[in-house]
Amino acid sequence: MKMNKKIISALLIALLILPTLLFTGCTVEESEGYLTPENKEPLYEFANDAKTFVREDSDGDTTFTLVEENEKYEFYFSADILEIALKSKTTGEIWYSNPAPSARNEGIKSEMSSQVALFYLNKKDGSQNTLESYLDCVLNYDEETGINQFYVVNHNGNLRVVYILGQIKPDYIVPTCLEGSIAEEYIEKLKASSNNDHRSQARLISGGSMYAKVTPAVWDTYTVDIQNEYLAIVPNMGTMIKEGKTVYIIKDQTKLYNTERMKKLQAAFVEELGMTLEKRDEMNAEFGVVIEPAKTFWIPVDYDLTETGLKVTIPNEEIHYDTNAFAIASIDLLQYFGSASKQEEGYMFVPDGSGAIVNFNNGKTNITREIRVQLYGLDDGREYTTKPFSNEGAYLPVFGIKKANSALFGIIESGDTNATVIADIAGKNVSAVDRNRCYTSFRMSEYEELQFKSAGKTSRIYQYKMNSADITVSYSILDNEKADYNGMAEFYRNYLVDKGALKQKDYTNVPFNIELIGAYDHKTAFLGVGYTEMRAITTFQQCKELIKKLSDNGIKNVSINYRGWANDGLRNSVFNKVKVVKSLGGEEALKDMLAYAEGLGVKVYLETELALVFKEKSFSGYNTFTQASRLVTRDVAHHYQYVNDWNTQSKTNVATIVSPSVIYNIDSEDNTKSFASKLLEDMNKIDIKSVSLGSMGTNLPGNYNIKDFYDREKTAKTYAAVAQKYSETMNVMSKGTNKYMLPYVDSIFEISNTSSNFNLADQSVPFYQMVIHGYIEYSGEPINLNGDTRRTFLQAVEAGAGLYYRWCYVTNDAVQELWFDGMYSLSYESWFDEAVELYKEYNDMLASTAGAQMIRHEAVAENVNKITYSNGVEVYVNYNDYAYTAADGTVVEAESFAKGGNN
Repeated sequence: MKMNKKIISALLIALLILPTLLFTGCTVEESEGYLTPENKEPLYEFANDAKTFVREDSDGDTTFTLVEENEKYEFYFSADILEIALKSKTTGEIWYSNPAPSARNEGIKSEMSSQVALFYLNKKDGSQNTLESYLDCVLNYDEETGINQFYVVNHNGNLRVVYILGQIKPDYIVPTCLEGSIAEEYIEKLKASSNNDHRSQARLISGGSMYAKVTPAVWDTYTVDIQNEYLAIVPNMGTMIKEGKTVYIIKDQTKLYNTERMKKLQAAFVEELGMTLEKRDEMNAEFGVVIEPAKTFWIPVDYDLTETGLKVTIPNEEIHYDTNAFAIASIDLLQYFGSASKQEEGYMFVPDGSGAIVNFNNGKTNITREIRVQLYGLDDGREYTTKPFSNEGAYLPVFGIKKANSALFGIIESGDTNATVIADIAGKNVSAVDRNRCYTSFRMSEYEELQFKSAGKTSRIYQYKMNSADITVSYSILDNEKADYNGMAEFYRNYLVDKGALKQKDYTNVPFNIELIGAYDHKTAFLGVGYTEMRAITTFQQCKELIKKLSDNGIKNVSINYRGWANDGLRNSVFNKVKVVKSLGGEEALKDMLAYAEGLGVKVYLETELALVFKEKSFSGYNTFTQASRLVTRDVAHHYQYVNDWNTQSKTNVATIVSPSVIYNIDSEDNTKSFASKLLEDMNKIDIKSVSLGSMGTNLPGNYNIKDFYDREKTAKTYAAVAQKYSETMNVMSKGTNKYMLPYVDSIFEISNTSSNFNLADQSVPFYQMVIHGYIEYSGEPINLNGDTRRTFLQAVEAGAGLYYRWCYVTNDAVQELWFDGMYSLSYESWFDEAVELYKEYNDMLASTAGAQMIRHEAVAENVNKITYSNGVEVYVNYNDYAYTAADGTVVEAESFAKGGNN
């Protein structure tokens, strides 16, 4: 039970804290962007009869007190060290936010004892620093007053911990500077005082131990660098020196941290000299004193027990710090929640590609780097001069830890667009980490180095303002048979269904998906004069022929993504209207092909690349200078491919990234002039019924233009709004498909059927597929672009995915100059017969699974996996070059698959 016994006003708390925690540089929010937070909420108080338990440990026991409970959970808190514990009532298993005290001796104790870690940048000197909630908050206890550097309050009925990270700089009623005549007057008054303590303070002013006396003659002896150090604190000092005045200045600001000395000096100024806060500020203002910014960060963390677990939130708008002086780069939340020792067994789940498992203590201690999975891919609004590590997509904002008969599953409900899931193992030589742990880090702001080649200098440019989303992670405990990645997938699937993001559909055949390439701009010459023509490599008529051929060969449930059909083909100009490529047959041929496909039940998704423009044309309605997204450096943002030999940016096939506000402005009530609305209007005129949204499902760029700022959170909302608008009248397909697009798509192409196979990982699992199977049709990687066709096919079967090919109608030699990633071996004739054979092998046996949920995946032998569907069908997939006999008697031939013996 929660009890509120008294309300502590902001004034009372200020009075309690001021003796030791007064601040310098804290001004009103409007003028400096920094605010000393006021707490107007009740301090949190537990019920007198609140339940407690003791965590016994050789390095000291810890008492946890019950905050709240419901039918499934008990949530506990340790008020002295701010640690939490979540207990399952089903099994009695307790998950702690931090390792046992004795376990922290095997790593960096301050990190293992923290709930929040903050990495920030100093805009003034360029330094980078880390603050941890234990070392830089909990340990900053003032013994003299008994005041801690944190609040524990009751926030809307829930427990909130307000961490004050950093060294609190005291603010005393003592002027930073004194004009010479005034200083000498003060010295004489103090010398004449009847108070011995006040009398002794005269020496601090006159003797140089606190104030430095700077006369014009002394000033002239200083080097320019030393003079600049003074002027950085007191800008008007040079003028006063030129006027022949003497200045007394506290130049060494570290002296302000001598609490005992400063209190005595303050008493002398206030009681003997009549100094007030207002008078001090007036004197400092006369000198133009620049107060060193307070290196203090107020981070509130809310804990809310729900029916499904513990929701942990850092509300973005209530994070306070000096935004003029500092930038928060990232915040790590609950790094060690549920972490495991070297003696424990279990694994971690990370959302890499289809999903990946990292076993505890897997012996890969020579791999120094942890796994870092940035959700929704890298930010295309950042500049990458060399190719980043190429990993599979990270589509779902989830992670998990499995131990014995219990698992902790995390859903990142907010802040996912800036989140990175991190996993690492224990036993490494790196002393900072000696735990198996999986947690989330949140990127809060970006910066870039801007080079001035002519001057040979660089300057750091910072993101205009911090990312806007709250940080919210919901933690749930899964018990017994649900305590594994299968249970996690089921839990998240039900979560998305409850949110309305997934809806069960009736599928009767395995999908057969094709991406067809229509036309591209081909450079050629006539009589020695170069020009560019649109070269058709799959016309609308040829698309009809291919559809007929597939139908004649018994291929069912066909979907086609037609790419390069309009607006200058594959290297498209802006999609703010429809201009069908004539060399493909023109608009009438397009309509005829679409009608033919519809008659055979084939969906043709026409790809409209709203977010990327490869070719800017005059009078097209798109201007790169005014309508493209910008980098942090304010340069135009581009989408690049990379030269494989050197991993450097390719100069071919470079696209500018369109500002989200131009595509569809979610802040505007009237979007009739937006690119998305105008394009939809044109498509409706042609009666187009299915659309692909190009890169919007997988690429999530920020726009760092100060006047048109879109962080990734707002870009995701914009892309989702476009998908929603199109889904109201059309079928929508997306590639890869990050979580924010899931509610609006009917089909997904190019999901990763495996993980990235990080060296630290141990196993790929079809987690993403288990979440969406039976709700959204999907397919994996193009089979014709993989050297091992059979293995790629088996991976599709294991993942419950449709078959997928990237084709064109012409022969391969006609597409050698495309220079696009994944644009090779495209001629359909080279693959057609094998594709028909593979599809029939797959669909004839497993068509019944198309609309079922995938409820279990497990490894039953080395390189042999078993998949169980909700309709009872069991499937074995054998990757070995020899046959396998299952426990139920099912024989699975080498490099093949089979239904289980019971179905």
